Amino acid sequence: MINNLINIITAPKEAFGSIKDKPTVLFPLLIILLFSTSLQHGYFNTVNADFLIAQTEEQAAALFNQPESQIREGLADMDPQRIMIQSIIGVLIIVPLIMVLYCGYLSLISKFTHDEISFKQWYSLSCWRDKKPLILSKKYSCYSLAMYYP
Repeated sequence: MINNLINIITAPKEAFGSIKDKPTVLFPLLIILLFSTSLQHGYFNTVNADFLIAQTEEQAAALFNQPESQIREGLADMDPQRIMIQSIIGVLIIVPLIMVLYCGYLSLISKFTHDEISFKQWYSLSCWRDKKPLILSKKYSCYSLAMYYP
């Protein structure tokens, strides 16, 4: 499994062949979810809570054409910790769902083109190739370290 993680970047053709032969979903999906949720956690622990709430009030007032005082009443119990938890839960639900829809589409196209690539193989491939959370979390970690330890 670690070879797939390295080969996706260094030797993609070999990685795709091994993923097609032995599709694994759980390990790469857990990596994606772990790094995505750590990004959410890091963001909400870094951002200024008052600024976040003020921006949310301003955008909600513009979106719903209501006075900011009325929006402020609705957002009075808004807690940054609660927002972070809701965001993390959202990531845990939405990321796999989007990947299922994407792989369902690829699997459907595969049926029409007679590629004989199963849904599990597509899902495994999309999990292994999705490195955005890894890259973003590394950038964010470096940025956080630079901000706190100049």
